[in-house]
Amino acid sequence: MTVLQQMVAKTVAVLTAKGVPNDQWETVLIKASLIEREAKRDEDRPMMARVIENRLDKEMTLGIDAAVAYGAGVSGTDLNNDLLNDTSNPYNLRKLVGLPPTPIAMPGEKSIDAVLAPADGDWLFWCTVNPDTGETKFAMTLDEHKQNKAELDAWIAANGG
Repeated sequence: MTVLQQMVAKTVAVLTAKGVPNDQWETVLIKASLIEREAKRDEDRPMMARVIENRLDKEMTLGIDAAVAYGAGVSGTDLNNDLLNDTSNPYNLRKLVGLPPTPIAMPGEKSIDAVLAPADGDWLFWCTVNPDTGETKFAMTLDEHKQNKAELDAWIAANGG
């Protein structure tokens, strides 16, 4: 059995064991893959899953840069305004409403669990404010999110990252 076959078999086993209906596998894996690429800390995963659900419910863009980078074939650190505004990229979750067409990564079980049991909350945004530790803050309003983004910008200025 190849490594890819082993990975697929493991994923099928996890989804089956968790009772996920076959017709929901793709959606669960897409959402979990977004969380897998965004979360550095396990405790943030269920909150990220809630943000995704809240934004989908409101028909908002998801705004997940990891998906934009995946679709553009670049590292997240190589994103620029042209790529962030490219609506021909079907993974551009800054511009397109809904989920991307496929997963963007192989999600781990903790990301799958987060999708299956999102945290309770009204958050619409998240921002990693300390890339070293992975500290992520969640916000319900754009103003709160802007404050978190300012905290990230200050961290970047202080750490040259």
